[in-house]
Amino acid sequence: MNNAETIKRRLEARGSVREEIEKRVKQAEDIELTEAYRQHADFVIWNHDGIDFSDTLRRVQEIISAVR
Repeated sequence: MNNAETIKRRLEARGSVREEIEKRVKQAEDIELTEAYRQHADFVIWNHDGIDFSDTLRRVQEIISAVR
């Protein structure tokens, strides 16, 4: 599952209306998921489906500790 599909699925699970889901997914595809947008970030953390959030949180804490 790619990131746009994940966004769509999560918004559907929250009960968002179809028009809002389509708008949000398009925004993500046009802006936030592009390399041009992400190149400005020092780190990118994806909380992928199937990954325990505590693992994502641990990775964030490792990055913060490393740059301090």
